[in-house]
Amino acid sequence: MNLKKIPHLKQIIIIIFLLILTPLVLTFAKFIKETFYNFYLGSKEFYFTSNRLKEKGATYQVNNWSGIGSFDITFDLLSSLNNKLYTSYDVDYKVEYSCSKDATCSIENGTGIIYSSTHSATVNIKVNPNRAFKEGEELVVDVSATSTNPYVKTLNAKFIYTSGKKGITYSITDEKTNPYLNFSITNANTYCTVIKDFDSYKKGDFIDINDFLNLNNTSKSNCISKYIKLTFDPNIILVDTTSSLLDNSTLNYITINNVSYIKEITIPIDALSSRELKFYKIDPSKNYTYPKDETNSIINIEIIDP
Repeated sequence: MNLKKIPHLKQIIIIIFLLILTPLVLTFAKFIKETFYNFYLGSKEFYFTSNRLKEKGATYQVNNWSGIGSFDITFDLLSSLNNKLYTSYDVDYKVEYSCSKDATCSIENGTGIIYSSTHSATVNIKVNPNRAFKEGEELVVDVSATSTNPYVKTLNAKFIYTSGKKGITYSITDEKTNPYLNFSITNANTYCTVIKDFDSYKKGDFIDINDFLNLNNTSKSNCISKYIKLTFDPNIILVDTTSSLLDNSTLNYITINNVSYIKEITIPIDALSSRELKFYKIDPSKNYTYPKDETNSIINIEIIDP
């Protein structure tokens, strides 16, 4: 074939070249725009970050979720870049979210202010499945946080919960420079054990999940599926003592330099439920994500029958 005889060959080549080049140019232009904007924000000492949400988005996968029962997604919005760079003024923010159609979500502190005195605001999204999810089904929560004043910046994350097989599973979500890690545990067992006589039930009886869900709150407190004992070194991580999860837990302490620290927590957990607990890191440069490669968990787990 004689290429010289093809009509408008040069124009065709140019068009093809532009079609190939245009996406690259647009991507590079977007990168330049974001880089300069972040540089501008930095020149104003403006920082809007999060321990879980990211500017380019982040995805968190929780496998072997129980598929039933409410759970919380908790994260912090920060007006700091690290432990040396802080914003010296208040930052307004708003949080938007969407849940899978078979779940109902509500939010605490969805709009507010990150005060310059604390540089942190905690946001909590409560997720309530409207039905029991079958094994392999996913519940997805998309979250977006935006600083609204004095400058605009948006952070995003996607949380995917996959209903799995029966048993106890746990994970640790963390990154380098994060001030704390998030420990998540799921109990996919479908029964609980009576620990105190009530109504027609005797201590040691088993109650399946359907009967358990029909009990009132007082009766539910007399039935435990499992106890989860968490053991950790307070020289490395410190549990968030403001967590309501500790209210019904048994705590053991250790004294370090004449100060008492929690070193062990035994948590009662219901059947088909998920819980989350925050631990502050002594060394934020560490990454304690679990499971990851061949590393062991920084938190030791022991599962105890009632």
